[in-house]
Amino acid sequence: MSFSSEVKNEVARLPQEGECCLRAELSAVLRMGGSLVLRGRNFGLSFMTENAALARRLLSMAKHRFDVQTEVVVKRSVRLKKNNLYQLRLLPSAETARLLAELELLPGGGQENDKDLLRSHCCRRAFLRGAFLAGGSVSRPSSDYHLEMVTENEDFAQLIQKTMRSLSLTARLTDRKKDFIVYMKEGD
Repeated sequence: MSFSSEVKNEVARLPQEGECCLRAELSAVLRMGGSLVLRGRNFGLSFMTENAALARRLLSMAKHRFDVQTEVVVKRSVRLKKNNLYQLRLLPSAETARLLAELELLPGGGQENDKDLLRSHCCRRAFLRGAFLAGGSVSRPSSDYHLEMVTENEDFAQLIQKTMRSLSLTARLTDRKKDFIVYMKEGD
């Protein structure tokens, strides 16, 4: 198991915080790795991960406040490592659409309410935890320290960087092919 996987397993097992922090973390996880599904007039969501602890945490967070119907599909990866892939589906329904609207994840929703979502110190930490769990990696401290979070969305990458800076973390932003990377190195 990689060092990043060990860290993510540990972080995914941290106790849930307050209601506002749960929203911030769930929003970051789904923005980082969720895919919208449209069926009729209702929206759903699909999220895939190799991390079983993250899949359990996401399922728990989604069902905490919302009466969403879910499916969990476990597939065997075809890659060399043959890890399990966990696909969590929030089935299209009015309740799932309400969850997505509250988290500002519906098309055209923008990021107007990010100030509300990230208003407190604990919510900003929860937001970064979610972004890291869904799209981050960290190197072993015994070598050169390096933390990064990768997303395809430039605005979201800028929000991650801004949130890290609000917590006095020196974060940089770069692009690689079609991805945007928010990162910190040992010197930071």
